[in-house]
Amino acid sequence: MNRFLFILILPILLFSQTRILYPFDWSGQVGVMTIDGISSWNQDWTSGMLLFDQTISTYPERYGTSYTADYLLLSPWIKDTTISIPDTSTTMSQINYSQGDFGLNAFEVNGDFINEKRQISLHGFKRSYLGSYGQYILADGAQKPIQQSYRIDYNSSTEDIDVNISAGKFITEMGIYDSLAIRKTFLDNLTSAGIQFRKTIGRTNIQISGMTNSRTFTINSSYFPITGTHYFNRNHFALDIELPSGNSLLARSNQRILSKKNDDIREQDWQTIGVQFVWNKIVIDGGGIYSPDAGLEPMIKLAYLSLGKHWTNQIDLESTWKPIPILLDKPSLENRFQRFNTGKYAVHYQNNKTSLGVFINGLLVDHYCDGLSVIDTTVKLNESESTLSFGMNGNASLLGLGLGVDYLHNVKSNTLNLGFKDRILFTTSGNIPLFGGNLLAKFVAQLEGVFGRDPFWRMDPFTGIPFMASTESISIQDYWVGHISIEAKVSTFTFIWSVNNVMNATENLWSSTSIIIPVITTNEFLPPMNQLIQFQVIWDFID
Repeated sequence: MNRFLFILILPILLFSQTRILYPFDWSGQVGVMTIDGISSWNQDWTSGMLLFDQTISTYPERYGTSYTADYLLLSPWIKDTTISIPDTSTTMSQINYSQGDFGLNAFEVNGDFINEKRQISLHGFKRSYLGSYGQYILADGAQKPIQQSYRIDYNSSTEDIDVNISAGKFITEMGIYDSLAIRKTFLDNLTSAGIQFRKTIGRTNIQISGMTNSRTFTINSSYFPITGTHYFNRNHFALDIELPSGNSLLARSNQRILSKKNDDIREQDWQTIGVQFVWNKIVIDGGGIYSPDAGLEPMIKLAYLSLGKHWTNQIDLESTWKPIPILLDKPSLENRFQRFNTGKYAVHYQNNKTSLGVFINGLLVDHYCDGLSVIDTTVKLNESESTLSFGMNGNASLLGLGLGVDYLHNVKSNTLNLGFKDRILFTTSGNIPLFGGNLLAKFVAQLEGVFGRDPFWRMDPFTGIPFMASTESISIQDYWVGHISIEAKVSTFTFIWSVNNVMNATENLWSSTSIIIPVITTNEFLPPMNQLIQFQVIWDFID
């Protein structure tokens, strides 16, 4: 394989992960996510040139569906995204509107304007939703969107210079239940911006990136000790120098600042520097992380990728450090760092009608903070904590139907994997052209099961912080849940009717028990999810 083609494809394949969303409501407002079986909490991420700090922005679906698709973990070894601009003049836009039960209204508009290697993209999103039990109604009863997201991206490319600029505003304003009789408020006002400059000098590429975000968030709840208003800033700077040989020098600087009204400012600073060597099918990263409080510690990463006509094999070994989030009211812990040791093997096979992928992912965390929670005041510092995950996904075409299965198994339940042992998803889909091909009908049916929840595992419903409590939590049963959607596409219009939780039940379909729980409970601090029926219209324009 051409060496430079391998360097280009490597970050796309090597760092692609299996992401699973665990929603707390069907609107997409609140939930958690795992990546290759491991909780995504405390892993910063980007969408284009926008930076999101994972201590609060734990659920990308909240900001709009495109943020889950563009989700990319921030890493000292991954070069910031470079956007390719087509050499054409095109205008593309899309309007997406959904209406459903419990006052659900979601409106999303996207526009892309491309002209002579320049591109401007606009995105706007609003979601209104009362919640299945009215839990998102504000304390004062005001009718407002619970989520608003706005962003603009500018990208330009010439023969030897690329520039990418992004800016976004994200507003969350929703009520929360303190009890059935009392309503409190969760507010989050986030501004994020980033710029990237890439220059080619001879055969050497120099890339400089800067990202920042600033947010004000307020949580008022009797079981949430850090109530009140907090001010949070996160900054990230990156320098990448790629030599003609394909090897690179990578430098990063990071800063977190947290302050509370009438309180002292708390700050974290850390820098990383490393080199990246590409040899045949192997990439080796080595370097160190420095913090004024933690000192200098080594980091290393080894990656192997083999690409064939039908087979792909991937090995990924890494040992790196991450700071403990300072969102929490634990000043004595805020300068501590945790070592993350990860190992992953993945193999994937694909032909014209079938694909099958398998992965094994292990994580060992040294100096792990178990029970770090804003709800449970107990903090336990362990020497280590570990998790081992096995995943499988397969897709096949049979008799005109698309069949899929995704399975994830965690060897043990703990806070690193959100306390679940098993999750399985079956998918069936099909397309039927009607009226001479002028109308394309499509259906999708899914059945999902989640099992083996640890009764001592809990999770903050607003920031997604997982933790182990000292007492057994309210029992959340294993559950099966079904979803269906029927889609009709005519010209540039797409109409979708969908039902989340078709069975409106959590009972095991093959259980002999006579006890039926009529709604799904996924978090003891939030009301059950119930069933959601919605209608969606998508209108695409291309000029």
